Amino acid sequence: MSGTPTEIGDTQVPGARGTGDWGDLELRGIRGQVIAGRYELLALLGRGGMGMVFSARDRELDEVVALKMLHPSLSCGTQDRIRREVKLARRITHRNVARTFELGEHQGSRFLTMEFVDGEPLANVLERQPRLPVERAAPIFIAVCDALEAAHEAGVVHRDIKPDNVLVEPRGRVVVTDFGVAAFKDESQDGGGTPAYMAPEQVTGGEVTLQTDLYALGVMMFEVLTGALPWPADSAIASMMRRLDEPPPDVLAAAPGLPPAIAAIVAGCLAREAPARPASARAVAEALRAALLEADIDPALPSSSTLLAIQAPSRRDTPVAGTPARTLAVLPFVAGPEIDGYVADALVEDLIDSLSALKGLRVRARTRVDGERDPQEVGRALAVGFVVDGSLRRLGPRLRLGLRLVDVASGFQTWSERFEVAPEQVLTLAGPATRAIAGALTLDEHGQDREAPTDPAALDLYLRARHHYHLFTPPDTLRAVELFHEAAALDPESPMIASGLSMAAVRLSFVQMDTSSALLTTARAAAERALARAPQLGEPYLALANLSLVTGDQVTAARHARNAIARAPSSADAHELLGRLLLEAGHVEDGERRLRAALELDPRLSVARWELVRLAAFDGDWDRHDRLVADRPDRERRAPWAVLVRFATWRGDPALLARLEAELRDDPDVQFRELYLALLGVYDGRMPLAPVLAAVDLELGRAGHGTRQQQFLLQLMVELAGAVKDDATALNLLDRAAAAGVFDLLWLDRCPLLLHLHQEPGFARVRAQIQSRADAIVDAIWSG
Repeated sequence: MSGTPTEIGDTQVPGARGTGDWGDLELRGIRGQVIAGRYELLALLGRGGMGMVFSARDRELDEVVALKMLHPSLSCGTQDRIRREVKLARRITHRNVARTFELGEHQGSRFLTMEFVDGEPLANVLERQPRLPVERAAPIFIAVCDALEAAHEAGVVHRDIKPDNVLVEPRGRVVVTDFGVAAFKDESQDGGGTPAYMAPEQVTGGEVTLQTDLYALGVMMFEVLTGALPWPADSAIASMMRRLDEPPPDVLAAAPGLPPAIAAIVAGCLAREAPARPASARAVAEALRAALLEADIDPALPSSSTLLAIQAPSRRDTPVAGTPARTLAVLPFVAGPEIDGYVADALVEDLIDSLSALKGLRVRARTRVDGERDPQEVGRALAVGFVVDGSLRRLGPRLRLGLRLVDVASGFQTWSERFEVAPEQVLTLAGPATRAIAGALTLDEHGQDREAPTDPAALDLYLRARHHYHLFTPPDTLRAVELFHEAAALDPESPMIASGLSMAAVRLSFVQMDTSSALLTTARAAAERALARAPQLGEPYLALANLSLVTGDQVTAARHARNAIARAPSSADAHELLGRLLLEAGHVEDGERRLRAALELDPRLSVARWELVRLAAFDGDWDRHDRLVADRPDRERRAPWAVLVRFATWRGDPALLARLEAELRDDPDVQFRELYLALLGVYDGRMPLAPVLAAVDLELGRAGHGTRQQQFLLQLMVELAGAVKDDATALNLLDRAAAAGVFDLLWLDRCPLLLHLHQEPGFARVRAQIQSRADAIVDAIWSG
């Protein structure tokens, strides 16, 4: 562990609650206290989620060690796993690895001792000199590779290689710290590690291997050589999604003078797929040595005078190596009888969105709590470290939001605060609440203050409109548009109201198959008004993206969606839209990942859920399809009939088709009921194709050329012709679909009703046209 203390002598540890949590360890006066009758504490070196690290003198051997005091609230299972990891870490003996000595106990609290490294983190070096020349950096990389090779041979994967865990001694020795403990996985099933350095398989919860360490090494090499991370972003989730979506950046573009062989090594370590990375840390070290010799650079480590550019190290709280990002859930607020439920729901939604933008914090999606709401029990069930519980009540003319933060491991309430505002300012609470919670969790403060509607009546209309918008049914969408209109009349300058109006008007135009100039003109004017008023927000760009998609300009939709995600990385709606675009464009893994991220952020997104159902149908995985349909929330009991009818025809199950037809005939309120009955009739041969296509053609004229509605109807017509094996008609309609802007390459390649068309003359030409459009959309997403 590093020899750079944060304080010497009397040290008060932020957030410590006294001696009850740590045996008889008094945290206000560290120096001189003795642990287990042997280790005399000298100074605090760092603190994290698992405990605190001190420098200590081993009285028995008369030498300084690093002592990590583990939090007593860690479960027995967690402590057992730490014991196993320590035993494994002790097998690693190498000059570039900080040794682990023993695991002990003091007054009911576990501790472990490690080698005290009299140096400083590479991160401190980079604070003074953000970009190191290759002749200084490459020898450090080689030493890290040697350490990793020793660990991998002993069966240990580090999982958290980063500049904070690489120590540089004044004599030039490089030491990697926290083997074993850094490999620890917490009980949330989080893969460990620091978000900025995580490999794609860590982000997605895949298998962690030695190539995972090599990816983190590649990120660190890029950072050291260029002075910047390869995927910079405003939040952890944005950074993680960028590395899943985008190819590795060219290190030569950021460091033009770098030897090409070194750049190739960095690029190899940053390969998205683990098998494409180097086979071992030894292979990376050998390649680095060869590249240095080729560039006539001595691979020996330079002296401290040239490497460290000796200055007083910065005083900062160095985090304990291997500490995973904090995890948190926000429970639904308890609303007083005088508070409408949609007001409390909107505030919870805004607080989650704001907290999601904090670096070092992972926030669970909106959580439903039934029965007893013991925060500790709920937190354990959700596998998070902290829970925010709150209540919203009216006190005279004002609203009071009471919040408390509960540590799930210990059950202690670690922070609480009350906020009072006028009712019309309720949506401004997310910003100060986020900053207060960030302070309690010792995170970088964030929390953008919302420019909420100023008129109390407008705010109430806006919140009601949002509630109806999220219900998604045609009547609710119509009601949302009406309420947004009323709110906009009272507060025409609010970018939040204008963005909401635009989104609702676009959705209404689609669900009603109505692209009348009035609806879309309203949507465009509202979105542009919001963008002019608040270009820093993501909502106006998201509104323009949805408008562009519905009107057939998919490339512009992709650019707007990318702008939305850049300004609001935790926007579930933006992730959903990008996921849909990527999925249709044939980038299935990237699209599915986006859709799942959107549902993690907001489980109410029914469109994302049905896109995943569609993907299961394309895969022919009807068990997964049925499971997803059955697991939908209660409010989605009435599934979209267009989805159910189409997927049933793809499946070809006569019993299912008969049941759907019976249900349709019994429910006269289904929108486009006669159309769906006609589709089922054509499919089973009871109705001729031509008159049904003619009827759909009438709808096409109303939809408007090139719009999303027309594209959907044309795809439906192609499927009908394909189902009855009228190939000539199907290909003709496919030509029309391509001309109208269809870019759904996934549908074209996998729809079961079209597979027999793939060998027909003319199919390849149409596919190339759709492929070209899909590629342009993906290019717009990746290029921004």
